[in-house]
Amino acid sequence: MMELAVEYFVLLRGIRPMMNCQADELPLSWSWSEKTLFHSVKLQTGKSFVYCCDLASDLDIESLSQELHLQFPEGFLVKGCSKEFGELLFPNDRTSLVLAYSALLDLEAFHPPKKVRNLIRRVEEQVYCEELALSPDNLSKLQNFHEEVHANAPVQVRYFFRDTFEETQRVFVVRFVGQEEILAALSLTLYGEGAWHTELLCRHPDAPNGAMEFLIAKTSEVLASEGAKKLNLGEVPAIFPEQDGMTVAWDSFSARERSVARRITPIHELVSSFYDIEGLYRFKRKFKPTWEPRRYFASPDLKLKDLLALSQVCVQRM
Repeated sequence: MMELAVEYFVLLRGIRPMMNCQADELPLSWSWSEKTLFHSVKLQTGKSFVYCCDLASDLDIESLSQELHLQFPEGFLVKGCSKEFGELLFPNDRTSLVLAYSALLDLEAFHPPKKVRNLIRRVEEQVYCEELALSPDNLSKLQNFHEEVHANAPVQVRYFFRDTFEETQRVFVVRFVGQEEILAALSLTLYGEGAWHTELLCRHPDAPNGAMEFLIAKTSEVLASEGAKKLNLGEVPAIFPEQDGMTVAWDSFSARERSVARRITPIHELVSSFYDIEGLYRFKRKFKPTWEPRRYFASPDLKLKDLLALSQVCVQRM
């Protein structure tokens, strides 16, 4: 029991357990666990969208591939992949697509930009940030907070990240000084050695301007003090950020990916009809992150109809 407790503590603090997967980082919203569990939803095309996974730390890439094909014989789709991981899991694939970029903060060098610092100054005497112990009572409070925040949303977006608070995650919250009500909350999963991914990022309508920036900055400070190297703020779909007049990581794109990138407008308009892409992009951009291309892979080949089916299951109109 003691060995298990120590291993669990080490895992949550950002030190990756030994693993035979040959990949330095997992897809976003994937993490390690004692045993492998795939979280998926069935698409109309027959494929299953594996939107996150709890992966046994001793599983090698060949065994992972076998388990996926065994559990999803009609095919499966995975999002949030780095090119390196995708090529390990799908070595013969020629149909992957970059359909999102994630906003990565290098915690060894990160310092909040001036615009973010100015927002933080407005609220830092009113609020405080703390990490919550994920007891059953706190998990219940967090879930109630999440439901309250999204109660009047006309559209619920699901399956693009872990959309519940879980005891295997880390959660940081912001409150008014002297009060217990949660104003903002952020949940994290470990996807690489010293690399954390933001899952839920929730803000109460009563939270003052700057509360979210304060939350991210303070969370970054804690992670960096522990030796973590990366905080990934998550993906923005259907955008292609530029640097020096060229799409970021353009040289790594396949011919198919370049073709889709040049014709992204219909996909952008489709996603924008239910998801504020531009607002999400502006919010993450203010932290001056490194933008990383994130790929969608599928077995068998990724087709346009798979993406259309994906949009249908991931959007719930209220």
